Amino acid sequence: MQLIKINKKFYQVPQSWNEVTARQLVKLMDVIDQDLPKEEATIIIFKILTGATWLNLWRSGAETLEDKLHITDFIFSGAGLTKNVLPSFRGMYGPRDNFDNLVAAEFLAAESFYLATLQDSLQADVNINFLVGILYRPAKAGYNKTKNQDGDIREPFNDNLISYNSKRISGWPAAIKKAVVFWYAGCRDQLIAEFPDIFLKGGSSGGDPGKYGLWDMLYNIADKGIFGDFDKVEKQYIKTVFMAVTNILLEAERLKKVSTV
Repeated sequence: MQLIKINKKFYQVPQSWNEVTARQLVKLMDVIDQDLPKEEATIIIFKILTGATWLNLWRSGAETLEDKLHITDFIFSGAGLTKNVLPSFRGMYGPRDNFDNLVAAEFLAAESFYLATLQDSLQADVNINFLVGILYRPAKAGYNKTKNQDGDIREPFNDNLISYNSKRISGWPAAIKKAVVFWYAGCRDQLIAEFPDIFLKGGSSGGDPGKYGLWDMLYNIADKGIFGDFDKVEKQYIKTVFMAVTNILLEAERLKKVSTV
């Protein structure tokens, strides 16, 4: 966070997406959704980030204001949001920051609907409901939310409940759902940066994605018995699975080099 002064008043302003509040994020989604000219969007975003009134911004003068507009630069940069600033909404709970408690089956299900939102604009709203319904679920019955000893307040992922949960999500404000999708995209970008070979090769040691992409990766891991059968692999954290697959890919590369010597 940084402190800036506007017309004799000080404001604490975020310096990255991970420092914005939930209220700011939702408002930013509305601005981004309008696809305004950059100059107009910058002023509105500046107001959202500072929390200043239009009157105070006007009183500060155009020249003074222009010197401070650089605080909006991170909004237009490639860096995304990985902190979940909307941990819960209307009795539904979301994942931890950075996908830290997403299990493999949950991620692959979410990924299929995320990609569907990009590929089919006509069904985007429906697919977003499914995506958010996968990520946001009710709390476990009788769970101690303060201790949070499982590291996940949510009910275990169950693909049979995706449709049911998506119906609960359908009534949420559009800006809330778009904020969740925006967060998902930021975490996904970080995951790709951490495990590029997983997404490039689909977890295949042969160098080409399998017919079913990341699902083939889970079957390959199950065949090797690293975590147990397929059911157990599905319940592993996705990052744990990706680390295991990365080691397999590295070992395959090493053996390939040895065999060609």
